Amino acid sequence: MAETAIDQIIEILDFAKRESFAGHFAEAEELFAKASSLLKGADASGKIMFEFHAQRGFNYELLNDDQMACAEFKAALQISENAECDIEALTEVFMVYGRCSKRSKDYDNALKCFESALRIYEYHCGSDDVKTRLARSSMLGIFMRTGDEMNREKFSRMEQSATGSSLMPPDLALQKLHSLGMMSEFDLNKLKSTVERLFGSEVFLGEVSTLDLMRDYYESDEFGSERAVKDGWISCSQDYRTKSDDIVAEFCAVVGGEPILQFIKYAGPNIYVDRNPKTQMKWAAENVDDIARMFNSRLYKLKREERFHAVDTGDDIGIFLLLTPALKRELYRVVEFRSLGEAQVL
Repeated sequence: MAETAIDQIIEILDFAKRESFAGHFAEAEELFAKASSLLKGADASGKIMFEFHAQRGFNYELLNDDQMACAEFKAALQISENAECDIEALTEVFMVYGRCSKRSKDYDNALKCFESALRIYEYHCGSDDVKTRLARSSMLGIFMRTGDEMNREKFSRMEQSATGSSLMPPDLALQKLHSLGMMSEFDLNKLKSTVERLFGSEVFLGEVSTLDLMRDYYESDEFGSERAVKDGWISCSQDYRTKSDDIVAEFCAVVGGEPILQFIKYAGPNIYVDRNPKTQMKWAAENVDDIARMFNSRLYKLKREERFHAVDTGDDIGIFLLLTPALKRELYRVVEFRSLGEAQVL
């Protein structure tokens, strides 16, 4: 076939990719079908054939046709064994082929694909790169689906080592919380459906933060506030004055019993409260961290062992857990804490 025909195929593939990227998947498939007819009589290079099957597979995945996508990816990988292929495109084929195989419940093939991508990413990007972690999390998701506990633990430890995090994976963290009497109404059998509801079906459990699941449990529905008070959870924007009608009462509800402080008024950066027994006092409280420090000082004065401990959220939302020292030690691998610092005694 003439060289101009190869040029025509390359041009059609380029148009097909553009249509697919623009969300015109059916139009893209028409172009891929046209290119397929031309390729039958062409002496196309392995590189062109790989790109054709890979790009058509990506488009089939976007059309939610996993069976056809898998067939195209299989053909692309067979060609890649004897052809020079772009390494980034090859790893993308492995990852998407793995996802399609997972949805088709071909877990053995999905695992092989994710493992192949992992080896490439580790070599070219390093063990702590986000792409490497995604491949590792994808493998972890397969182990969880198939009940492979030994490899699940192994890959959880690998992820912790790569990221420097000592946090448990969410399923183990939730089991730990249950054993401590926290999140007791959360049905562990519905963990997968909860993750899908919050993040979509394409997100693996290994990619999910336990803190996100805790936030959903304590804050998302009509029973959240009751659960929060029971388990010692409170959250509020650092700019608490515009977000809470009575932040002092909210903290007191978590402490329980007779209110240990009562709100009087704001004056500039200060808050005025009554102590129990009633003695008016002033406290500098520009943000919700200051309120937590205020309560910790009062708890110390009352010789209570609990303290409000700040959870590291990475945003401007202050989340605090009222914990005894022993309970906080149990939660070190469940959530990350940040320091609140010391405060004066009330």
